[in-house]
Amino acid sequence: MRIDSICFFLSISAVIASSAVADSVIWISEGAELAVSTTDGESTSPDRASDRYLVVTTSATNVAVGLDGTNAQTVRFDQLTDERLVVSQRDGSLANADTIGIAVSPDGRYVAMVTEATNLLAAPTTGRALLRKDMVTGDVVRIPYQAKFLAISNASFQASGRHLQFVGLESEWIVGSPDRQRVIVIDFVTGSVTALPVAQEGEVGHLSRGANCFVYGTATGRVILHLPGGTEVPVDVPQGGGSPNDSTIGAQVSDDCRFVVFGSRATNLLPTVTTPESVYRFDALSQSLEWVSINESVETDSGLDFIRMSPDARHVYYLRNVIPGGLGLVANYRWKYRDMLATTLTSFARQDVVPSGIDTSGAFLVGTSSPFGLDRNDLGDVQISAGPLAIPQLVMGSVNTTLASSPNGSSNRGELVARRSHTREGRLEYFVSNASNLVPGAPTDLSGQSLFVRDTDFGTTLRLLPTGPTPLDGIIDLADVSSDGRFVLFSSTASSHVMGDTNQQRDLFLLDRTTNAIERINVSAGGLQSDLEDIFPSSAAVSDDGQRVVFQSLGRTLSGALSAQRIWYLRDRSEPTTRLLYPKAIGMPQFSQLSADGREIVYEALSDCQHWILNLDSQARSCASLSESGANLAVPSTFSRDLRFVLYATNEAPQRVLLRDRKTGHIRVLPIASGDIQLTGDGRYVIRILQAAGEHRARIFDTLIGSDVETLLPIEERRQLSGSTPQGPWLMFWSKRNLSGTDQNRLTDLYRATALGDGIHGGGWQGGFE
Repeated sequence: MRIDSICFFLSISAVIASSAVADSVIWISEGAELAVSTTDGESTSPDRASDRYLVVTTSATNVAVGLDGTNAQTVRFDQLTDERLVVSQRDGSLANADTIGIAVSPDGRYVAMVTEATNLLAAPTTGRALLRKDMVTGDVVRIPYQAKFLAISNASFQASGRHLQFVGLESEWIVGSPDRQRVIVIDFVTGSVTALPVAQEGEVGHLSRGANCFVYGTATGRVILHLPGGTEVPVDVPQGGGSPNDSTIGAQVSDDCRFVVFGSRATNLLPTVTTPESVYRFDALSQSLEWVSINESVETDSGLDFIRMSPDARHVYYLRNVIPGGLGLVANYRWKYRDMLATTLTSFARQDVVPSGIDTSGAFLVGTSSPFGLDRNDLGDVQISAGPLAIPQLVMGSVNTTLASSPNGSSNRGELVARRSHTREGRLEYFVSNASNLVPGAPTDLSGQSLFVRDTDFGTTLRLLPTGPTPLDGIIDLADVSSDGRFVLFSSTASSHVMGDTNQQRDLFLLDRTTNAIERINVSAGGLQSDLEDIFPSSAAVSDDGQRVVFQSLGRTLSGALSAQRIWYLRDRSEPTTRLLYPKAIGMPQFSQLSADGREIVYEALSDCQHWILNLDSQARSCASLSESGANLAVPSTFSRDLRFVLYATNEAPQRVLLRDRKTGHIRVLPIASGDIQLTGDGRYVIRILQAAGEHRARIFDTLIGSDVETLLPIEERRQLSGSTPQGPWLMFWSKRNLSGTDQNRLTDLYRATALGDGIHGGGWQGGFE
């Protein structure tokens, strides 16, 4: 169910009637025929024109609606919205020959592809051609060419989308021209084709993205930067004067034409660098060189290749054979990475990825058949890293929104703190269910439980645990999920999650969805498993980076105590260590919440302050709820995910609802009544539970605009609301009611109700609901 098809606007005073509930919520625990995961065909040649849009060539049938796998097709992928549009089609008919996507304009409007297809224009065509499709109007412009292969290198649109530039053989585009590599410029308005001239004979190596500059290597082994207007600047010039004493090895130019990164066998480019096969960055503005491969000592002919950099020239990757004199020995390649703001290099041993399409954060694209994350098909797939050196993740998994029948089992969220992925608002929802028909291949034994994740943008469901058709030998409860959805904290009585689980207890586990690794958390500092557990998940929590986990345990092996005691622990996976969490000076408190960065916790204690915030590093503590004069208040409080904002009602008469910003110290009085109130994870919205018409109803207050979002969503009871710190103006709840037109199973299902709107529409606020 997509937002744009079901949202509607209503004024601030409007109330949603009970009869409209079916149209106001999204059914989370519904089924889908296929999960977002493995594709059934190759996806290659990813090109990134900006940090948002990709163009991909694919032979898969299940990465976008309308594909059939007959020929390689071109798909435009929007990383912000996950939209996949088939470019190589006309009036619903796919291209009748292979198409290869080569470029997308920065705004995503224009896509260029090469093909021999005859049916992509109104009149049939023949022969090899370059096409530009307008994704808004559907218009296609065709430029025929004579080439041996459907291959174009390093293509880039200029900002307007009118001109496309790429590296190619001049003879293939201009009749009578020589067979030499040049920058070819296509004008899609006039249909003209030109080749940019160079001052010296040589081959173009790299073209900047969206700008008219490039680098080329001369016949004598030098590197030249060709700037807009035809100005040319030598790149590999020794800073002490003279000429380089050896040749260069590849080069790339930044988007603004200022920086060139290149490798060189010369030993006289910088007075302080005598290492051959070093990597340098040339600054055309200051005419200076900087040593990229800093402090690296490598012998001549050690193997330097695949120099890559981000468009702003900050992030640089290159491939190095670390065996000295490696050309005559068994190669041992390592990728090297340098953030040019840092003074050190980092390396990682992956020979099966070649970073490309690097963005300004250092994250990179890769087309590879190696299995990462959810990719298990051994076919070429498009992967993307979360940042420099991060393990790539499948960026275009399979998509199928065909719904299955109603689930045949109940679903719940345990004690999950309901949060959204920070990269795609509202996309991922995790839940536990014993239904067997949510995804294909699920265990058919309804007495067992599985862990699922629902992608509410695609309407698809993926089963995370168990990973095969065999049911788990125990039950599962959700405890927490990191804000980006990567780390899932859960408890389970099953003994099959990790090796050596022989304690027959309900243990706590952490699933890393990037690596698919599962780690048991409730272990001692020495790795001993607990000898007694019965309380998980019991508000266990994980930090957003997955390194710190807070949990409660009865295990004597964890504390060394002779008798079982309920003690709070901090498991630091980066060390790894397990230590007592509570400050001994104040006795045994009740843990309440862990901050997103894992540095602070909230705990409850019987004192003049009910909720204390403890810094786990400094052990300093402070009262969460303060009066406007700064005095401690012994009142219940709720917190934002980062613990910056605190919501509480005073214990005076009449009561007031206060919102405290711990960063600024400001305390604000909210114009709402006290009662059952709860702050959302982003600190912006207040959820209130009201009694109305014999039912509990939920209402949302927006602290930014100072007004209510009148949801008045009916629920049977307070405990239906799932999670204590939701993110944003939305509610997760479970119900046995039929709140969706396709929900006919009369079992417990999960739903999400979301208030839409940015808070400002023509001076007056209007909200919508999905």
